[in-house]
Amino acid sequence: MESKIIILIFIMILLASQGIYIPTIRWTFEDLGFSDILIENTLRGYNASAEFSSELVGSVTFSILIYANASIRVKITINNISVELYTDKNTSLEGYLMAENRIEIVIPPQLPALSVIIYKNSTITARLRVGGNENDVSKETLRYIFWMLVLVPPILVYLYRRRAPEKGLIEEVGVVIT
Repeated sequence: MESKIIILIFIMILLASQGIYIPTIRWTFEDLGFSDILIENTLRGYNASAEFSSELVGSVTFSILIYANASIRVKITINNISVELYTDKNTSLEGYLMAENRIEIVIPPQLPALSVIIYKNSTITARLRVGGNENDVSKETLRYIFWMLVLVPPILVYLYRRRAPEKGLIEEVGVVIT
């Protein structure tokens, strides 16, 4: 009987850990309509834009990772929210995704004059923000935690009482003086 209760608690913990899923979508530059971006001379700069659709709609945190053969400064704008980053760094920004979106990649003129390739496997990942902060817990997870807090303690008390030897109650005789 006790082993069945322990297995039940284990299953509840597994279910609670499954509730921590946060919707995420990832695009490569190729998915967004860009192939390898070749910049012959970084003194001239570069500008490109594309439209893309998204199944994920709402307030999101974007993580951008750009792969290139050299470290250069790049400005990425997604739906009028911009961030400047270097191609060898992972950068995040907060924004909003709609069903139809616009991305713009701008490489401002910069020194030294290099020939640079930004690879099409560069990625943009969007994670839905739950609440106002990406560290907030989803309502579903809170619901699991609530039920775990309601159900697990009585089960543990029950198990403890079954295993604890019952000691005889000591009765004392007392006199009440009024």
